[in-house]
Amino acid sequence: MELSFGVSYYPELVDENEWARDLALMRDTGLTVIRMLDFAWTAIEPKESCYEFDWLDRFLDLASANGMKVILCTPTATPPAWLAGQYPEVMAMGHDGARYPWGTRRNVCVNTRTYRHYSAALAEKLGERYGHHPAVSGWQIDNELIGPEAYAPECHCPECVFLFRQWVKARYGSVVSVNKAWGLRFWNQELGAWGELDTPRNRHAVAGHVLEHARFFNASVVDYIRLQRDALRRNISESQFITHNSTGVFDRCLDHLDFAAELDYAAWDAYVGAAGNRHPLGEAFTGLANDLFRGAKHKPFLILETNTDDTAYLAYWAEAVARGCGMLLFWHWRRHRANAENRCPALCDYAGKPYPGRLGKIKDFIAKIKPLATVPDEFRKTDAALLYSQDGVRVDHRSAKRPIPYLDALVRLYQPFWRLGVPLDVLRPGDSLEGRKLVVMPCLRLLDASRVETLKEFVRRGGVLLASAKTAHLDEHGVYYPELGGPLRELLGIELVEAELDGAKSVVMADGSEFPVEGQAEEARVGTAEILGCFNGDKAKPAVFANQFCDGKVYYMACVSAPLALVLAKRALKDAGMEFAESPDALACSVPDFAGRGRWLINHSDKPVIFGGDTVPPKCFAVAPGCRTRN
Repeated sequence: MELSFGVSYYPELVDENEWARDLALMRDTGLTVIRMLDFAWTAIEPKESCYEFDWLDRFLDLASANGMKVILCTPTATPPAWLAGQYPEVMAMGHDGARYPWGTRRNVCVNTRTYRHYSAALAEKLGERYGHHPAVSGWQIDNELIGPEAYAPECHCPECVFLFRQWVKARYGSVVSVNKAWGLRFWNQELGAWGELDTPRNRHAVAGHVLEHARFFNASVVDYIRLQRDALRRNISESQFITHNSTGVFDRCLDHLDFAAELDYAAWDAYVGAAGNRHPLGEAFTGLANDLFRGAKHKPFLILETNTDDTAYLAYWAEAVARGCGMLLFWHWRRHRANAENRCPALCDYAGKPYPGRLGKIKDFIAKIKPLATVPDEFRKTDAALLYSQDGVRVDHRSAKRPIPYLDALVRLYQPFWRLGVPLDVLRPGDSLEGRKLVVMPCLRLLDASRVETLKEFVRRGGVLLASAKTAHLDEHGVYYPELGGPLRELLGIELVEAELDGAKSVVMADGSEFPVEGQAEEARVGTAEILGCFNGDKAKPAVFANQFCDGKVYYMACVSAPLALVLAKRALKDAGMEFAESPDALACSVPDFAGRGRWLINHSDKPVIFGGDTVPPKCFAVAPGCRTRN
């Protein structure tokens, strides 16, 4: 795949006489891809079944004549007034039973037959007309499908209630099974018939109910993607790809690996802070998101939107390319004068005049990075993998605690591998671990016991597992196991005694080194494992363990601590026979070039950083073909 750069553009908001000037400026900057139409439903279909394509025909012909490639979005994220007015049932419903108001985006129900009908019809019309246009290289389905704008990712309308009941019926078979699995006897919440099962509307809904509804909503969104994909694929050229711009990657209870499975390319909107909800370790969170989308299909992923307004983003852009991005698009070309997002940063002002320095910055970046970046059509599986479960987010999502404890633990165990330059494919519990040397398992508090054998077999055959608290407290329904950690006790070589250990301020290792506890901690007793460190230096409160299990090794820390995890990560990597290159700064990392030419050195910090003789300026990057590694 040829590395390409581009920009979002809204020709429907621009005077047609200015199109040619904008395209010429884009091309001169090195931007060769245009993404458009994401909010253009009324510009194409101002009235039901009344289509206006002439303006779009003219723009696409002009883009083609200028050598530009175009990604067309299906503009279904914002329903037009005629649709919402005639068919109010398309608007999503909150847990209080009120329909969300018309006039913003994503506030529709993707399950309602009416909205699905009009969405598929629009996608089909666009595919019929532009499925073989020379300027069109690909399609984006909808826009950032994460549920209604500013609301929880869910809908409680009658259609969703009915479909949710069918979902639960298919998975459990009987209300008796539901009662038992979810533990509904307490507070007299047992069901007597399917008609008594509603969507979870209150904050006291049991975990199993909340989890199952989140899984149902995720499946609903995936099915909506599939609906539009099929409507397009029936009409477009095989050379045109279909994708979607994921966002809310970790904190919206949606599984973007499920999205990617239905599409030709995995893609996301990589705004700084978006992946990690502005977590203090946000740079590592963004690296994890890039790893997730690269590993989703083991081929180049796309970034369909990213920031434009700050030189600090050079490091983020470069790291995305280093981790496997094959197309990087900026949002957006020029500010629009009215309505929502009219004050958002752009490359040009309201009159279409470039902002001083912004186009030059991007032009220089493209010129520097293009000769360095070969993007293979496929990527090999990485030797190390990280296990991630959206259920860990779902079970905590209604809590007021932010950051969500699971996500905080996730990034604090990932960040050491980010610093050590070890890319990780992101997998889900139960996925095959064949060919992996090391598995990282942060805070898998909710674990389906049926997924445990895959882990045991991995370690049994010589794999190395590094895990952190809290682990295997709950089953797949959010119900506590009789013994905490029960399914993994043999593998970890410890017994988890209490879910919360108060007063754990630090961990003191056997060599006297001390590390802060940065989050949750649990009380554990040693079984077959060796104790490597204790809470507050108290030998009666073991905190870090190593357990030999058949031919493999398991490291476990009964707390959350990124500095401690860095120490354990090095030990685990050495045991696994893997190379790493430690960064000298917590905001710097090195990423192996997937084309095999050394390492990309990424510096997100405010000061120069030296990697093995190579100096990387602040907020910048370098490529070091001879960068040394250690093992």
